[in-house]
Amino acid sequence: MSDSKISELTAGAAAVGDLIPIARGSVNYKVTAESVAALAIPYVSTRTALAGLTPTGAAYLSESGREGWFIWASGNFSSLVTLDTYQGVYVPPTSAPTGASGCWVRYVPDNVYLATWFGVSSSSTTNNLNYNSAGAVIPNGATLVVPAFTHTVSAPVVFKPGKAVHLRGVSPSLSRIDANPATLSAFMTGGLTMIHLTGSKSTVKDLTLTGPVNNVPSGEPAALTLGKAFYLDAGSPVYGTCDDMVADNITVLGGSAGIRVTVYFSAKAGAPTGVGSQDWVHYDPIVRPVVRNCNITVDRAGIEYYGVVDARDENNTVTLNYVSDVAVFCAGIRVLGSQGFHTAGLRVQFAQEHTSNVNRYGIFVAHAGFNDDKWRPSNKGVVITDAKAVNATQGIFLGSTGTDGDVIVDGFEMVNPIESTVQFTTTIVCDLYTNAGARMKRCSVRNVKARGQANVLRYEMPVQHFTIQDVDWVQNSVTADTSTPIFRLFDVQLFVGSVGGYGLVEIERVKIRSRRTTYGEFTIGGMAATTKVVMNDNWSSPDGGAGFTQIIRTGTNTSGSKLITDGVTEQDLSGVTPLVSNRNYRYPTGAWSLATG
Repeated sequence: MSDSKISELTAGAAAVGDLIPIARGSVNYKVTAESVAALAIPYVSTRTALAGLTPTGAAYLSESGREGWFIWASGNFSSLVTLDTYQGVYVPPTSAPTGASGCWVRYVPDNVYLATWFGVSSSSTTNNLNYNSAGAVIPNGATLVVPAFTHTVSAPVVFKPGKAVHLRGVSPSLSRIDANPATLSAFMTGGLTMIHLTGSKSTVKDLTLTGPVNNVPSGEPAALTLGKAFYLDAGSPVYGTCDDMVADNITVLGGSAGIRVTVYFSAKAGAPTGVGSQDWVHYDPIVRPVVRNCNITVDRAGIEYYGVVDARDENNTVTLNYVSDVAVFCAGIRVLGSQGFHTAGLRVQFAQEHTSNVNRYGIFVAHAGFNDDKWRPSNKGVVITDAKAVNATQGIFLGSTGTDGDVIVDGFEMVNPIESTVQFTTTIVCDLYTNAGARMKRCSVRNVKARGQANVLRYEMPVQHFTIQDVDWVQNSVTADTSTPIFRLFDVQLFVGSVGGYGLVEIERVKIRSRRTTYGEFTIGGMAATTKVVMNDNWSSPDGGAGFTQIIRTGTNTSGSKLITDGVTEQDLSGVTPLVSNRNYRYPTGAWSLATG
């Protein structure tokens, strides 16, 4: 053996007697360097040859994809040999193949492991077996490097709880994992995912994934899942919060769903099961997850957040391709239950214009469907900044649970909204969703720009304080929906219980330029007796100045609800007298043509 090979093995050792780390399960054991420097070290080309060596000292394995140093270690390694099915780290001797009397152990500097050590290859369609074996062997905090070629898995790869794993590609253009389309059932029964990291502080970076496809309502498998989720170890579930997980620079090139960030939950005895259940208990949130710099092209759901605390979604781009005559729930981002969620720089595009699919949401935020008595996420602290949706039917959908939910939208653009044949096309929707008890403490919408068919706003949920400011909206089609108000505000009212106070609505600096001639610009209804609506410096222009009056009162407002349009005078919203616009104005005839060119 050459001196250079010996020096490579002992690189970093200051002198004979220093220690060299080797991997052994979740603990890094060490051996002395004395005998390594003194011996002629064997150089072998296969693991079979390595296993047949005299069990002493060190050896170098030159097998393609598995190159590296191995050191003989005495002791009982049988449990680790059993886990390491593909001999990525542990190679037992031919004379004692269980490893009970010792083993050749790979020298692993810096806790970095290569997936090819465990037999991952471009020619195999069952690399999931190799990845799962690697996940069982590598220690807590280890990095597993995904090779720079495209390869296939035929069932989920699951890195189980209690171990932080850092999955790293060489780059998204080189390191790619594809789901085998012929084995969809394995992904459906294996947890609706392809790659699943469950340990706190796990990260995944610089990869391309192509996930499984199942575009029917029975379930949508994700390319990547962070968190524990309801299906993991169902026979003996692992409870506990998942913390500080990160997905960074991930490209998803296909599949039903991109990235799923989720709590652990399980159904109580006798309760209905399934994602839509209202009766799950025993679940723990995922705390401080981060998904950033990802480029996702899938069919139905870009990024999903279920039961998150202080989550961050940063600079992600989502393209959704699903086209069908069946109404399927499609969204760039879904947030179901949160206590602190911030998305910034999100871009969502539906690739094709298709009116039959009525559920095309840029961002969907709604109640969690969880009734755990120890933690009930209410969408408190949801912040949406600098977001954009293209070809959606609804730009942002907001819903809430509990009395402390609050949402801030500051910077949203809706481009080319698609007029659905069923669903009202709207820039921002606040709705009860499927929870009759949904309500918000605060909702603030600022800096919104929309062009095309969509209405400005439809708000139909109890809220204590609602603000909408600085909206610039142009509708450029004569054939747009003419049965729905451009700006519809319903059910803003006093909270029950200990919250108290007035329901307050503030509408300021909303500019509406529309070609409609048959319906009103602002419609207010369902106001509780203690609600006040304040409108200042809002402008509108139906085409040619025709159409209904600017502010329309429905007949459903409760006596005592008020409208203030001059900063002082309160107009009764429950009466029948015409409402006075005061500091709210119409553009003159022809303003639409001038505004839109």
